[in-house]
Amino acid sequence: MCSLKFILQSFAFPSPLIRYVIEQNNITVSKKLMKSCKYLKLLHLKIHNYQLKSIRVWRNGHSFYMGDEDSEIFENSKKLKILVKSVKILEDLRFYHISLKKSKYVLKKFDLSEIKAIYFCSYFMVHQKILDQLLQPSLNFFVFHCNFKFKEGISIHPLLQAFEKLQNATELIITCFDKPFITKEVFKSLLKIKRKTKLKNIFIATALDLNVQDIIDVCEMHLEPKGELQIFFSKSIDFMEIRNAVKNIFEMRKTKKQQVFTVGIYEEQDSFFSE
Repeated sequence: MCSLKFILQSFAFPSPLIRYVIEQNNITVSKKLMKSCKYLKLLHLKIHNYQLKSIRVWRNGHSFYMGDEDSEIFENSKKLKILVKSVKILEDLRFYHISLKKSKYVLKKFDLSEIKAIYFCSYFMVHQKILDQLLQPSLNFFVFHCNFKFKEGISIHPLLQAFEKLQNATELIITCFDKPFITKEVFKSLLKIKRKTKLKNIFIATALDLNVQDIIDVCEMHLEPKGELQIFFSKSIDFMEIRNAVKNIFEMRKTKKQQVFTVGIYEEQDSFFSE
């Protein structure tokens, strides 16, 4: 990664003029100025907004890393410092196990308004403000593997928020390590949400005892004809009874040539939450 330590230099013309030149230049001039000296490079980075196709941010022990198209705009390792004013991410963001404090700092620098896919995984507690930044209407694909700070009677389950806000998404993967669980009431609330786009894939965990008919109704309301719903139940639940009931309903539908969906019902697995 680059180092931007520099010695302040004296120029033959005033600093406001230098700033004006940097603000107004095109990409060709910009690259030449950045190569000329570290002071101009740092000033350029602080003034301009950047666009990247994709980025990956991850934690390894006490160090942090970013994989990206232009490593010049980041100072990584223990600092996890972003040198530019802001970075617009156009396609996908992958974010793994970053603390709440550093997550707030990094996401504040990212413009996600046109992003298409987000993979957000964290062993740390995720607050509502971070989820609000992630739930961008432009998303087609959203993965949320997290501990979510849920206040009973006040907070809305992340699954319901994703269904409501990500109207253009075709794939939603929402799994929480522990609480909040997906209860009968939460799952049934999916039937109250009207969406513009049918989903190809819904992958959710961790569920408690759900109503079999609600599972069928969610498939009919929110899945594409060849869509798939996967539900992972708490180890405290007898999921086999629910699995067999759903299987029997769809087998009966096949004989009547009615709509059949792919539904996977399983016991929760720790492996969901590894990178």
